[in-house]
Amino acid sequence: MKRCILVVDGAGDVLPSLDPVLRDAHDLVAVDTGARALEAASRRSVDLVLLDADPPDMKGNDVLRALRGHPVAFDVPVIVVSGQTAEIDRVVTLSLGADDYVAKPFSPRELALRVRAVMRRAGLLTEPTSPIGTGPVELDPSNYRATVGGRRVDLTTLECELFRVLLLRRGRVQSRAELIEHVWASDDVDGRTVDTHIKRLRRKLGEAGRLIETVHGIGYRLRMEGETATD
Repeated sequence: MKRCILVVDGAGDVLPSLDPVLRDAHDLVAVDTGARALEAASRRSVDLVLLDADPPDMKGNDVLRALRGHPVAFDVPVIVVSGQTAEIDRVVTLSLGADDYVAKPFSPRELALRVRAVMRRAGLLTEPTSPIGTGPVELDPSNYRATVGGRRVDLTTLECELFRVLLLRRGRVQSRAELIEHVWASDDVDGRTVDTHIKRLRRKLGEAGRLIETVHGIGYRLRMEGETATD
C-alpha cells in the first residue's frame, strides 16, 4: 500500500530533489506554505510530513508545533529539512517533536533512507519482523538476535540489518553499494566499512559465517541452504 507523504516545500528545492524511488513508492502531496500544510493535514490522511524549515509564511518550528497540537495530525511522523546545520538548530527542532532532521544540501538517496527508517519506526512499513533463516542460522530482527544451531548470538543494530538484508536476498549477489544503500543512511560510508561489518558478523556467527560468501570485486552473497561453498 502506498503511503501519503506531505511535502512542505517553501523554497522549491525539496520536491525536485527527491529520490525517484521515493516518488514511485509513495503518494506525494506538495504545498508551499505552512498554512497550506496544516490545511492539507487536517482534511486528508497523511502518513508522513517532509517539512521545509523555512516556508514563506511562518517558521518551520511553528508549523511543527501546530502539527503536534493538531487533533488529527499530532502523531504524524515529521522529518524537517533545513539549511541550518548548527547543532542547536537540530536539538531545538527534535525537542519540539520532529522525528528526524536532515540538513541541506542532502543526498536524495540518504533522504529516502531516512524516510524509510522513520516509517519503519512508526510501523508504517510492512516488512518482515518474524524470524527468518537458512540452514542452522535464524535471525529475529525484533530483538537483534540470531541463533546458530540453537546458540544465541547478540548483534548490533547495524549487524542485524546487514544480516537481514543478506537473508532476504539470499542466493543473490549484493554489491557493496547496494548494502550501503539498504543498511546505512549516509554517503560517508565506503566499501571498507561494509567489509569490516561483514568480518564482525562472520566472526559472531562462527562456522555459519561461511554462509556469507565474498564475490571478489563486487560484494557479498548469502548461500542458499544446501549450496556448496565456492570461496
